[in-house]
Amino acid sequence: MRIERHARTSTPKTGPRPLAVRRSRRGIETTVADASIDADVDRGGPRMMPERTVTARNPEGMGGTIEAGSFEWRFDEPESAGGSETGPTPVDVFLGALASCLSLSVRFQANKRETPVETIEVTTEAEPERGSVDRLEATIRLETDADDETVDRLVDFGERGCHVSQLVGDETPMDIAWERL
Repeated sequence: MRIERHARTSTPKTGPRPLAVRRSRRGIETTVADASIDADVDRGGPRMMPERTVTARNPEGMGGTIEAGSFEWRFDEPESAGGSETGPTPVDVFLGALASCLSLSVRFQANKRETPVETIEVTTEAEPERGSVDRLEATIRLETDADDETVDRLVDFGERGCHVSQLVGDETPMDIAWERL
C-alpha cells in the first residue's frame, strides 16, 4: 500500500495541519490468485476461523444490536430514515472505530518513542451527512509539549499503524489533520 502525503497548509497555531491521505493498492495477478486458491482447495484449504467475530442482529425495523465478545451495543437509524434513534447509525459506529483506532495508534507511537502526551482526542467526520460516504476527515488533537516535527511523526506513523484506516478503499479520500489541545 502506498500512501501519498500532500503539503501542509497551516501550522497548529493557525489551524489544523492537513495530511491528505490517498491510497493505491497493487492488483493481484489473477493467475497467481487462482493458483493459490487451487492449491488450497487441493489440500483441503485453509480452515482457520477468523480471530475477530462481530455479530449484528436486526430483529425488526431499522435498529438492532451488535455483539463483539462480551460487549453489546445498539445501532439504529434516525427517524427520518425509518429508525427510532435508539443508537448510533452504522456509519457512526464505523467513525467511532476509526477515531478510537487512530487515537490508540498515535498513543502507541508516543509510548514507543517515549514522547509525553497527556490527552489525545480524535474527531472523525463523513461527507455527506446522510447516505453513502464520499470522503472522510479526521482531526487529531494532542496535549503535548513535543515540537511540531515530533508530533508530525507521531500522527504519520499513527495513521500508518491504524488498522481501521487501512480498511478505507481508494475511492474514499481521507484527510487527516492535527492540532494542539
